Amino acid sequence: MLHEICRINIQMSSSQLPLFDLTSFQTEEALYMRPGKGDRLETCDCASRVTIPVKDIHTIDREVDIMHVEADRIEIAGKVIHVRVDSLNQAYTVASRRLESSRRSHGGRTYNHLVHVGPSERMLLETIRLQVENGDWEVPPSPTHLPSV
Repeated sequence: MLHEICRINIQMSSSQLPLFDLTSFQTEEALYMRPGKGDRLETCDCASRVTIPVKDIHTIDREVDIMHVEADRIEIAGKVIHVRVDSLNQAYTVASRRLESSRRSHGGRTYNHLVHVGPSERMLLETIRLQVENGDWEVPPSPTHLPSV
């Protein structure tokens, strides 16, 4: 069974890296959760775009090497890099590769580092996952979920 979350705006968060706090992720379609490992839900793949502010820009070829994505997925505008990704995990990994290049591993508990930015509040994706698992999550109105008139 799929559980619809919504189209969301997500901000990445890291207490150690200020630029990570400015990195954002925008879904281009509705985000769903499905049963995953154990009794937990996990997000389904979702076409999205991660926006990474950087201090220094490299050539596209160098950005491809750093982030391990295809060149046609990268767009550079000033000191901001936009990357088309296929999932929340890929967004977090790509941003980590670009902003934390010295780390050995670029994965992690994305649910604890992704923050849904709603119109009136911010909420960790882990909190949303718990609400969905408990049946307490209500899909917020968005351009794709406006009430019918």
